[in-house]
Amino acid sequence: MPSISRQVADLRVAGPVIEVLIAPVQLRADDLVAHPVAHAVRVLAMIDTGASVTAIGASVVQALALQGFGTVPVTTAATARPASMRRFKVSVTFADGVRVVPSEVVEAPLAGDQVQCLIGRDILSAALLLYDGRASEFTLDF
Repeated sequence: MPSISRQVADLRVAGPVIEVLIAPVQLRADDLVAHPVAHAVRVLAMIDTGASVTAIGASVVQALALQGFGTVPVTTAATARPASMRRFKVSVTFADGVRVVPSEVVEAPLAGDQVQCLIGRDILSAALLLYDGRASEFTLDF
């Protein structure tokens, strides 16, 4: 079982963040002709047990020229009513080579410039997450 562990100087302040590689996943063979595969982008992702789905920022969508396939209503901690967010198919590869493909993600407004992805419970459902605040460390076992 692949395992990813990170120790952070102050986990309470920084949160459980990890680098991931996000790449487009083509839905059909003819999509390859219409929209050639873009390069992958490396982003900083935060593990978010409050998010039911994995979310990426608009800058990731633009950098990869992703083609959406509909919308889904999503409620956030900051919204009282569901907002309609675009859906995309991507592969998510963690720094240690653990790859989750395909993953359905939504485009969401992410505050700040650092974190461009929230790893939600959709991906976490295939993993064991250990959060050790005393040691300022977290581990994902897939």
